Order: sequence, then C-alpha cells, then structure tokens
Amino acid sequence: MKCATCGADNPAGGRFCSACGASITAGPGSGRPPTAPAAGGGPKPPGSKTSIGHMASILWIAIPTVIYGYLARDLVLIVGLTVFGALLKIAEGRREIPTVLRPFLRYLQSVAAYVLLGGSIFPVIVAAVLGFFAVKNVKTLVPALEPWWRIQQGWSRGVRMVLGVAVTFLVGYVCGSSANGSEWTMTFVSMLSGTVMMFLFTFDPPAGTRRAEPERVAPRLN
Repeated sequence: MKCATCGADNPAGGRFCSACGASITAGPGSGRPPTAPAAGGGPKPPGSKTSIGHMASILWIAIPTVIYGYLARDLVLIVGLTVFGALLKIAEGRREIPTVLRPFLRYLQSVAAYVLLGGSIFPVIVAAVLGFFAVKNVKTLVPALEPWWRIQQGWSRGVRMVLGVAVTFLVGYVCGSSANGSEWTMTFVSMLSGTVMMFLFTFDPPAGTRRAEPERVAPRLN
C-alpha cells in the first residue's frame, strides 16, 4: 500500500504510513476508494444556511402566534392560528404547491393574525402587488429612480440614516394620529411606508444598475 503523502510502500491493512506517519486508510493510492458521502450531503453543520432558514421558517409561525396570543387572549383562535401555521409549514415541502409560491406561504399566518386583530386586508393586497411588481421590474425601477439616487448620493451615509429615521418616525406619527379606530391597518401602513422611506434614503444602488448620466458637450466657439 503506497502512502499518498511521501510515496513509501507500506504493508496491507495498515492505517498509518511507517515512514511519515500520515493516514493511508482512505487516501488516494491506498487501494480503497474514499467513503462516499451520505445521500443529501449528510447532516448540515450548525449555522449552515439550511439550518438558519429552517429556524427562520419556524419563527414565522411562533412569533405571530405569541403576539396574537398576548393581545387577543382567545384560546380557540390561538389554537386555530397555530394549526394554520403548522399546515403552512408542511405545505412548504409539498410537491403539489408550485415552487414559486412556497417562499410566500410562511407570511400567510402573519396576515391571518393581522386580520383577526382587526386589520384591513386591502392594504396588504396592495402592498403584495406593488412588491411583486417592484421585484419583477427591479432592473427597470432602479434606473428610473436615477434623479433621486443622484440627490441621495450627495449626502453622507450618516446624514441619510438620520433623515431616514426622522421621516419614518414622522410617517408613524401621522398614521397613528389619523387611525380613528383602524389602529392595526394604520400600523401596517406606517410600517410599510417607513420601510420604503428607509430604503430610499439608505440603499446604495450597484453601479451596474444605474443609468449613465449623458455626457455634456462643450459648445464650440466660432
């Protein structure tokens, strides 16, 4: 059995090279192929993307249930909301569900909790449609906002953060003061508007997505 590290010959059945001490059990040239990994790549290490995504999907079920349970204190609806979230989690792995819809299933339980607390479904539908449109047309939308990016890029990062937070609080104050019995609806509108404001103030569009500024041609002197 030849050592893959130093090339020395070793008796069959040995685990370590008698010359250099390197392992020769399953290395190249040992006469045995390396052990094949288990199907599916074996267990994922803690902190891997798969385990983090799984934990996030569980939290999307647990957090709305806990918040709704604290605010509503209705045992029947809490149990129903929990079962609904568990069914959505199961549906994420079902082949019958179109792949394009699976990432959005986890949000349905939060929407259900929002509606049960008295929020209107209309702004949620509008936000979902606008969000879908923005994602699908991001390559067109970013260049279309070029006039704003030129203004925004003229400020420092710190100034943009302060302005974003200030405008977000202002939007929240306006929405809160005009709720008039529609607190949860206005809370959703406030959160959505604040997110958009923070994005516009703090997002740095990649150079490749921005629209080139037309070159200025100096006037010719006769």
